[in-house]
Amino acid sequence: MASADGRQVMVLSSRGIELSDKGNMFGQIGFETIGDGEEQDILIKLSGQISATRVFVEEEKNRLSLRATRVAFAEGFTQRAMFTPDGVSLQAPTGHSQIILATPSQGVGGLDFVEDGKLILGLGPLAKFRAGIPCGAIGGAIHIGDFGPDPKTRLLTASESELQTTP
Repeated sequence: MASADGRQVMVLSSRGIELSDKGNMFGQIGFETIGDGEEQDILIKLSGQISATRVFVEEEKNRLSLRATRVAFAEGFTQRAMFTPDGVSLQAPTGHSQIILATPSQGVGGLDFVEDGKLILGLGPLAKFRAGIPCGAIGGAIHIGDFGPDPKTRLLTASESELQTTP
């Protein structure tokens, strides 16, 4: 098939689809045999600008979702990793352990280690852990959580250490 002026041509053949403009190929969708077996992959080659609102790739139980606002990797029904403009989140296959690195445009960022939904270790500015501290205040803090039989947390700063226990 060719455009009215013959400049743009699309060829459908046993090799797949080829797109060309003035004799120069700029796109191809075809098939590629993997190994010696019957397994086939689709091969896509494009040049120029590609516009898409989202991309979703799946291979067996692994999935990749790509949008302008995030990139997410999932294994089965568990989201294993997500990258956004505000940070990175990594999660174990069981969903019990999670690491979050956040640099939000609004609010306070930091690094959090979460186990079973509970913050066991947090690093960041003091404003992340203590209400009433302005976001622009300079000073770091470490939050350590212990969720054993006698739950308690410790907040460490350069000037003090504060232990909080649950009554």
